[in-house]
Amino acid sequence: MVKYIKENFFVRYRRFDSFTHVNQLLEQWIVGVADNRELRQFRQTPAARFVEEASHLQLLPAADFDTSYFDIRHVAWDSYIEVRGNRYSVPEA
Repeated sequence: MVKYIKENFFVRYRRFDSFTHVNQLLEQWIVGVADNRELRQFRQTPAARFVEEASHLQLLPAADFDTSYFDIRHVAWDSYIEVRGNRYSVPEA
């Protein structure tokens, strides 16, 4: 999704007055362009696909997810850390 937005939205709009302006333009672009393109694998638009899938969506749980994982990591020479077998880039400092 990020690549799609970079290559399609930011090519059209290069200057913004504020974050609010970016959000307004992005919302207009999503509704007017992105949601109306046909997806090859489904042969329908994202808007039509969402209508079809909306009845299957469930409410979020009332309680927040536990995200309190804490561990001390050492940054490797290439500015990556390893967490549970996955490597993540981090700032050098």
